[in-house]
Amino acid sequence: MTGDYLKASEDIRTSYLVSASAGTGKTRGLVNRYLNILRQSDAGVDEIIAITFTEKAAAEMKERIRRSSRDVNCSRHRISDQLSSAPISTIHSFCARILQENVGEIGLDPQFRIIDDVEEQILRRESLHRFLHDQMVRSNPEISALMEHFDLSRIRDMLDIVWTKQQDFHGILKNVGQDSAPSLYKKIYDHYRQYTLTLLRNAFHAPEIERACRFLSTYHARDPEDKLQIAKTNALRVVRTIHEGNLPNELMSGSLSKVFSLKGLGQKTNWGPELEEMRSCFRLLNSTWASIKEQIFDFNDPMEKLNSNLIICFAQLAQAWIDNMRAVQNENGVVDFNGLEVLTESFLGSGCAAAQRFSKRFKHLLVDEFQDISPIQDRILTALCKLNPGIVTFFVGDEKQSIYRFRGAEVEIFNRYKQRHNLLYLDKNYRSMKALNQFFNRFFSFLMKPDGQAPDYNVIYEKPVKSHDESRIPGVPVQLLITESDRDNEDITTELSNAEAEFVNVVQAIRNLHGREIVKEKDKGMRQADWRDFAILLRSRTHQDSLERILNKAGVPYYVASGVGFYQRREILDIVNFLRTLLNIYDEIALVGTLRSPLIGMSDDDLTAMTTEDGLMDGIAKILDNKADHLTNHPDVLKRFRQFLDMYWRLQEKMVSTTTAEVIQAILDETDYLAILAAFPEEKQSIANVRKLVDLAIEWSRPHDISPVDFIRRIQLYQSMEIREGEANLSSEIEDSVTIMTIHAAKGLSFPIVVIPELSGKQRSSYDRILSDRNERMAFNLKTTFNDYRGYLYSYLTEHEKKRAAAEEKRILYVAATRAESYLLLSATERNGTGNPLWSAIKPFFEGPNAGISVYTADIYETIKRYAAFKSRPEREFKHLEPELRNEIEKQIQPLPVCKGIRKVTPTAFASWLSGEKGEIPSYEKHRVIEDTIGEKRTLLSLDIGTIIHQAFSWWDFQDVRKLRRYTEELLKPYSLSEAEAKRYLGMFAGWGERFLQPKNTLAKYIKNAVEQLREVDIYAWLMNTPVEGKIDLLLKMRNDEYIIVDFKSDRIDDYPDEATMIKYDAQLDLYALMLSRGSELTVAKTCLYFIRNGLLIEQECTNTTLRGTEEQLQKYIQSV
Repeated sequence: MTGDYLKASEDIRTSYLVSASAGTGKTRGLVNRYLNILRQSDAGVDEIIAITFTEKAAAEMKERIRRSSRDVNCSRHRISDQLSSAPISTIHSFCARILQENVGEIGLDPQFRIIDDVEEQILRRESLHRFLHDQMVRSNPEISALMEHFDLSRIRDMLDIVWTKQQDFHGILKNVGQDSAPSLYKKIYDHYRQYTLTLLRNAFHAPEIERACRFLSTYHARDPEDKLQIAKTNALRVVRTIHEGNLPNELMSGSLSKVFSLKGLGQKTNWGPELEEMRSCFRLLNSTWASIKEQIFDFNDPMEKLNSNLIICFAQLAQAWIDNMRAVQNENGVVDFNGLEVLTESFLGSGCAAAQRFSKRFKHLLVDEFQDISPIQDRILTALCKLNPGIVTFFVGDEKQSIYRFRGAEVEIFNRYKQRHNLLYLDKNYRSMKALNQFFNRFFSFLMKPDGQAPDYNVIYEKPVKSHDESRIPGVPVQLLITESDRDNEDITTELSNAEAEFVNVVQAIRNLHGREIVKEKDKGMRQADWRDFAILLRSRTHQDSLERILNKAGVPYYVASGVGFYQRREILDIVNFLRTLLNIYDEIALVGTLRSPLIGMSDDDLTAMTTEDGLMDGIAKILDNKADHLTNHPDVLKRFRQFLDMYWRLQEKMVSTTTAEVIQAILDETDYLAILAAFPEEKQSIANVRKLVDLAIEWSRPHDISPVDFIRRIQLYQSMEIREGEANLSSEIEDSVTIMTIHAAKGLSFPIVVIPELSGKQRSSYDRILSDRNERMAFNLKTTFNDYRGYLYSYLTEHEKKRAAAEEKRILYVAATRAESYLLLSATERNGTGNPLWSAIKPFFEGPNAGISVYTADIYETIKRYAAFKSRPEREFKHLEPELRNEIEKQIQPLPVCKGIRKVTPTAFASWLSGEKGEIPSYEKHRVIEDTIGEKRTLLSLDIGTIIHQAFSWWDFQDVRKLRRYTEELLKPYSLSEAEAKRYLGMFAGWGERFLQPKNTLAKYIKNAVEQLREVDIYAWLMNTPVEGKIDLLLKMRNDEYIIVDFKSDRIDDYPDEATMIKYDAQLDLYALMLSRGSELTVAKTCLYFIRNGLLIEQECTNTTLRGTEEQLQKYIQSV
């Protein structure tokens, strides 16, 4: 160990920033430094803070220290004990420790708990809905001003963004919210002027431009009306204005492009021999303008003044929302991950005595993966060091591997630290072969070369990396595939997309490399490549399905690591379906999924045999009622289904007295599911995933048991939110399969052969509706349905984000490529107008003389032939089974198309059934076009009107009709009505509101006297072993703790609804009352139907007789379904 490696490890009393390239042993260096601190007795385990990027990394670091501690100057056993509670953790865990030790000082609930992303999202969604409702009820001027320009959903989205990115808006909201509109407008204009003028002056101050202008000034046309004479006069005036430090008037008017237009470059008769040189000089001005015009943004004066006011209103509203959400979390005794950092920064930044005592306990601060630090994390560490100036810091990372911008990381922080800290370099690669490492040096020196006054978000490949490996091989172990796209050629017909065509060539290249001696064994020679040696690293999972399909067709085994997810895995869905079936055997999708899964193993033929003319569920219902005549010719099917029913009833009995985890374990035991999974491909992974599901059920039961219903709901939430739960930790090396994973998931790993496809793929082009520069500016997109103007500052920040994103793409490629140990396969599709800045940046390297690699180009004809030649393999292979049994399992697990919808027990469905029992009424078809007439105009559907007035009533305070008018006006915006049409509808809605407020309206009195008004209340009850769900429009809590249920209807009726309609609506209200009474043990005094159009109120007392009658009808309904 020499040089910077030695300093990093042994110079423990000096603070350092370490820049460690990929594969150079940075974590080992950090562990060595930690151990040397202990060896030299400079600090104890509890006096050293070590921050890692993940909990897994923290656990691995503790284990490394534990294994290496035998030669430390204290008992190994003692160190091992101390490491369990040592401050070696992620930044979030470190923040949690600070908060837990200082709850009294911070004002937190001593029993606070940290909530995960899903629980936080649920709480936030509910809180944001209530917050916006309260703001509108109170006629908050900020939201009223915003709703003049944006619809409510847009405001909700922007508030959601501000909450999730609080660190980016740190300090901005308060500063902007306290500003005045004129002051903010001036700041925006000053920024526009300074930015635009700097861009223009830098472009038009170049020496060649000055020479061109002098030449243009020297000569004049004989005819003053000559087009070139006029053009060059205007152009020179514009350039002179720029040189004087002013913005040209043509810029504000949008006509600057015309000034530099190449149309009409002079008549020869009006000029002498200087004409061609004049034209050449003018073209130079034109090309100069063309090079910068996309970076110059419009500035609309009236819109920017409006924008300034809107930004201030939003900042004030957003700050109130953040304060409100923090209060909600405090009331619930919870803290989210963002809150951990925000509260820690506030605590340490206060400099209070408790903060000083905490900070001064430590002598060393070690941070791994420092390139991925966020601004707020930087402020936390800075505050800690400020309170404890004597602490020795050691920050290690690789700025070239900073790829977590979406999590708030900023490489700018690392680059700024390099300017003011003692800097060390770790520059010996222990991962890759020498020839591969030499390619990295050439390639990334080209891609990440110095570029003048480069912004902080750019990184430079400063030092070539040495190789630990000294092996010599012929050539460079790198291959580039280029798939030519010829979509414009009408003679070519193919179903392959560009991505699929590229994947065909990638997979063929993998097949060609398989079995070749291209893998270097550590301290040994070369060996043949196995499938397990290949890792396909994806920038995103957009085309993953296509890749898997091509791999399957080509017969290449593969394994998806941390895919879209654990919660979408076949074995997880099987267990969840069985749980859903245990809760409700009439859940058709869940029941069919269970029967056809390997858990039960019934085939399509079996299910077809069980089906009657009225469908599968009718056939199953007949079997349940012991009326299985339709299975007379299929006794084996009937026997198998009854065996399933015996198991079903046994398991359902256990649900009453056992935990969810125990129910899942009982399913596994009854079905012998784990043994069945052992016959499938990836069997070990599948079994490990099922065991992980049981562990999750146990984990989620702390501190309170989680019911099967809540367990299923949580799983479904995770699925809908696409939560990235990794599969159970099981090495893919057990199977000889190609690994597929994202580049981000591969960070920190290495593979013998790395494949990087889609280098020219489309990059992100959409950005959040609200942006900030994390300094003092924020802006939102002003563009609406009626106005295309986005706003100057938003356009500027969007361009800034594009440049930062393009710089990060280079770093992402660096991370992907440097995972390779022995061989690198790159791939791109060559197409016209690709617009991919990364491919544009790297393509010249491969066209130059220094690449020295194998480049293979495949045209579309060759790709089509190759695809046709692939021989498909079965999607699943079953090992060690007889052919007959193998074919049977294959048949059982193929997907079954299910056309019938699931029957859910809802008040609407129950009421429809009941009204059918007591007298048919016309069925309401959701998608039928029913037009509403006002005068002679036919514009809105009845369904639209009902939706609008229901939503408006849910926001309304039932006091001021003007507010109702404003809400309905907002809700009408998406319908693009004419001014006259909108006015008519607004008048109609306002009339309904005025009728509601008339003194004789009893419902208005109930609302006025209510202790609490609850709008759009989602309710849930478990009645007769069946889940029942519904939503109440308005629930009033009265002073005597009794409740009134209110249902708003927008039906067109005469004086009174007909009998069939009343049967249906009464049934709905009665079921709501039953759900509240039996499910929530609330006392319902009465139910009310209010017909909004004519002001009719129909009240009904809620008695025990009513509830018992509803209960009996519900039982009949459940049985009949």
